[in-house]
Parts: sequence; structure tokens; C-alpha cells
Amino acid sequence: MFKSLFPKKASPSNAVSVLLLQRKLSKFSTDELNHAMQRAWRQKHDPTHFCADAGQEQDGPLLKAFGEVFKVLYSTKPLDVDGLRVELPPWGHHTSFAMVQYDCPRLPEEVERKQLYCLLGLLCRELITSETVGLYFSQERLFARNTMKLQFLLASGRPFDPVELHAQADVSK
Repeated sequence: MFKSLFPKKASPSNAVSVLLLQRKLSKFSTDELNHAMQRAWRQKHDPTHFCADAGQEQDGPLLKAFGEVFKVLYSTKPLDVDGLRVELPPWGHHTSFAMVQYDCPRLPEEVERKQLYCLLGLLCRELITSETVGLYFSQERLFARNTMKLQFLLASGRPFDPVELHAQADVSK
């Protein structure tokens, strides 16, 4: 289903990513990531083609799925809102974050971008905990508060644009 989304060569400058803003850093174990992948993407674990490896990479775990590699990166510091020139919402206090990222080989077109956000959103929904205050969509420079409505929209499996998701969920308050 998602194979057509992934052209062959990747470029970090064209990455699509979602940051989980956390009150306290939660680094996901290989088992937690495998379980989240299986629930989010409805595939069975395969140690070669559909799996997570949290132990090999210094920067963070790698997830293998759909013939592609996704990254999970961690920061023990809060998002640098001053450097990014964005304003942290009142509910957005966090001390760390985890970022789920796919390095696209080229700038994805709108339809592909929405499908990639759907894919990452499904996984993020499974990784959200009570310590997750919200999400940050870096390309759009947009925050989304962790609410039941946000989680419902992420779990829907529908392609989305973070700006539209934000409007539907009214998650900024």
C-alpha cells in the first residue's frame, strides 16, 4: 500500500518528520517500537523487513518497513523555539523530544506528503504516552496539543496535512 510513496534515494533536506514533545524523555525500546509498528501499520514483525532496531544506532533507532528506513531521534533538551523563531504554546512545556523521520529522496508532492504524514501519524499515535504534551510538525512550524481528538485523527489512517489536522482538531488551545 505505501510502497509507491518511497522513491529510491534519500536526502535529509527533504525529510518529513513529527516530533513528540515530552515532559520527560522516553526512549523507546526495540520491543516497544516493534509493537507500535505492528499496531500502527498492521504488519507482522519480520526480523529482516519489518522491524525496529534500537540498539545499533548511536543517534537513535532505525525502523525498517515497506522497503524503507525510518529514524527515531532523541533530544534531551527542549525544542529550540528561539532558534526556530516559533512561539511555544502555553500547554507546550517539555524537557525533551523524540522525532520520527523519513528522509525523502526529493521534496514530496502534496499528495505524497499527506500520505507520509498519515504513515508517521499512525506510528506517533502508538508512541504517544501520558508524558507527551503534543506534537510539532517541523516543516509547517506547527504545534498540536496531545488531546483525544488529535489521537483519534492520527489513528484514522487518513492522509492529512498538519495545517488541516490542526484546524480539525482545534488542538492549539
